[in-house]
Amino acid sequence: MSDSLARQLGAQVRALREQRGWTQDQLAHAAAMTQPGVARFEAGGTVPTLQVIERLAEALDAELLVLLSPKVGDSEADRARHDAEDLGKLVRMTREDGGWSVDALARAAGMAAADVVAFEEGRTIPAKPVFERLFAAMGRG
Repeated sequence: MSDSLARQLGAQVRALREQRGWTQDQLAHAAAMTQPGVARFEAGGTVPTLQVIERLAEALDAELLVLLSPKVGDSEADRARHDAEDLGKLVRMTREDGGWSVDALARAAGMAAADVVAFEEGRTIPAKPVFERLFAAMGRG
């Protein structure tokens, strides 16, 4: 995951936590994390697994896409485009960070390489089970 995407995700988690009036300790407890882990995550200093992102989304009562695409004020069509682009970035950066080629990831996840490319380019949004399969294949699920 790129530093900018990690910082964006961390900033969105912090904003949602603060909207709820929670401390980092309260969020850590709700998401089965430690307070230092939440602090590092909010600062964009750690690359989260999909499981961590899902636990944070659940604890904050937020959709996964809200965490991954904090574009306030955009139209619905713009938000959908940003969602696809941000999820694509997440898949691509996680793949690259793990040293995976598109073909190797596609084989490991049991899908076509063209589908992985379409996800990474933001042309399509994978269904949650497909998204989970991609991250599980990379050992990040």
